[in-house]
Amino acid sequence: MASLTSIFKDVLLTNDSITVPGFGTFETSYQAAQLDEKTGVIYPPTKSVTFNASKTDDRENKLVEYLKNKLALDDNAAKAVIDEFISQANSRFADKASLTIDEVGVLSKAEDGSISLQSVPSNLSIDNYGMDTVEVEQVEEKQRIAAMATSNTVANNTKGKTSVGKNTKATTKVSTTKTTTTTTTTTTQEKKKSNKLLKVLLVLLPILAILTILFFIFKDGILAWIDNLRGEKQPVETVQVAIPDSIVNEEEPNTVGIDENSDDGDEAILSQAGFNNVSPQYLGNKYKKYYLVGGSFRDKANANKVKREINAKEILKAEGNEFYRVIIIGSDDPKEIVDAYKAALDKGIQAEDMWLLKNSK
Repeated sequence: MASLTSIFKDVLLTNDSITVPGFGTFETSYQAAQLDEKTGVIYPPTKSVTFNASKTDDRENKLVEYLKNKLALDDNAAKAVIDEFISQANSRFADKASLTIDEVGVLSKAEDGSISLQSVPSNLSIDNYGMDTVEVEQVEEKQRIAAMATSNTVANNTKGKTSVGKNTKATTKVSTTKTTTTTTTTTTQEKKKSNKLLKVLLVLLPILAILTILFFIFKDGILAWIDNLRGEKQPVETVQVAIPDSIVNEEEPNTVGIDENSDDGDEAILSQAGFNNVSPQYLGNKYKKYYLVGGSFRDKANANKVKREINAKEILKAEGNEFYRVIIIGSDDPKEIVDAYKAALDKGIQAEDMWLLKNSK
């Protein structure tokens, strides 16, 4: 059976708090990068974890759902893992021992019955930008004092004086502490570089996030602009052009015009709107009766380009047809077709670039 103590870090990486039902809640808060002067270790930004024994109700079942999804367990198995963790903790507390949770901290129970968590430094957040701990070379206090004293001595001895005689001895002493001064300076420079890099990352990451959001908002316009720069090839099929009603011949495969022998009401609405560019074709029962088309192409990429340019609804490729049709609107209601047709004209789409595909069911 999986151990809950070994996966707590993974749970807290994506959750600000996690409740162990009937036991308590582990809560996190952001903690900036820190320098431990005793150990000489720089810890990156992370989450600080605390334990709240008063919150024991997991109404959202976040921990159970995590275990089910992460370990492919059912409800009973997930709850069994949680019960095993609580039993293990209580057993340790009964023996007056503590319970270690990997890379999170150590749980212990005081004599008054309160449970506390001693957290340990760990990469518990994506906010650390993938950085790990950094160790810097320590300089003993005596060496730092000697370096400072040496710097002062050099400054005093070089202030308008030439070192001779006894002063020559002092000059020799300066050379023996040069290594210590260099080490201190190097460590300070490394700290400054690390802090500078952290500041740059803190500035760049929000900008990158904003640019990503803007890209998805204006994706169609950006892709259309890129297509124009690349010089996409022109459509291989031109859109159909209106033909006078007087030459309509239903036996011709590419006939266009108003079909006056069917759907008189619909055809009258379309005709009154000045829309004569109609092409009947059987598409199938799953399709709508009318489709206002803004272009027809053999190349799907060209169809998508025009779809973005005129802000069309979809690309239609009916079974048995080789063309990708750019659909401005599809509807069984001719009035909706007329409204969409007029709106397209208002947007600047030319009447000769649009035609009506009628599903002859």
